[in-house]
Amino acid sequence: MKILIDTDLLTDDVTAYTASSSDASYPAANMRDNYPGNVWKAASGTSATIKLNVSDGSAVALFNINATDVKIFYGTGDSYVNESGFANESGYAYSPIDPSAILKSFNLSGTAGKVWAEYPYQSGETYIYESGYANESGYANSGSDHVVTILLTATGVPSVGIVRAGKVEEFRNPGYGGMAEGSVDYSIQAQMPNGANYFRKRSVVRTHSGLSMLETRANAFIFKHDIFDAVGPMPLPVRITADSVTDDEFIVFAKRTAPVGIEHVTTDYTRINFGLMEVA
Repeated sequence: MKILIDTDLLTDDVTAYTASSSDASYPAANMRDNYPGNVWKAASGTSATIKLNVSDGSAVALFNINATDVKIFYGTGDSYVNESGFANESGYAYSPIDPSAILKSFNLSGTAGKVWAEYPYQSGETYIYESGYANESGYANSGSDHVVTILLTATGVPSVGIVRAGKVEEFRNPGYGGMAEGSVDYSIQAQMPNGANYFRKRSVVRTHSGLSMLETRANAFIFKHDIFDAVGPMPLPVRITADSVTDDEFIVFAKRTAPVGIEHVTTDYTRINFGLMEVA
């Protein structure tokens, strides 16, 4: 299992984000809240770009996407501008994205799509002078974010519910003791005074329960105390299954259904039991 979280920040590692355009009623801030149904939507057209400045990490996750194609890049995000009087030869132009840093292209259904993509770990390096050396007045050394660029193509105006990027905590052996999947139906049902049945269809979300893993005590404590006890009922991006299982059904934006329980089986192994419920 993989969980996208910075355990020091108790959130992800996105320091800034921009969208190529936004509908005034669906601002870019919507994709950074905890509600997948509260979407960001581009102002017009069938394509859009999202850029994330990420301080540290190796993964990006998106939920409730209406796109049919998603391309993801990572890199410095540097662009190049010619000095005055210089120009590229005809047919050539600088690209703001390093072509070698193309991560992956995803083909999606165009309805409530989900993406989990990983890339080589990137970190913002910091620079410190040796003793006796210092920057000139007004200058300072600092770490630099890397940039994740997301290109969306949809049949209509592109929209996204949740975007997260940053560090990943990994735990082995998901479902070691068995895994069950259920659902919670938020539909309304009632019987009218005349005996007629009334119903209103609403969202149905999935639950995953009976999950267990065998880990060292240290990893068990990270899972329980540093992540799920620390964030409480706040939803997190989770990839439930191992890398060999790529079905997007096992990519969830979910919250715990109850505090995590752990059982110390031996001095070396600990069993973890918990439940997750997707957030609509």
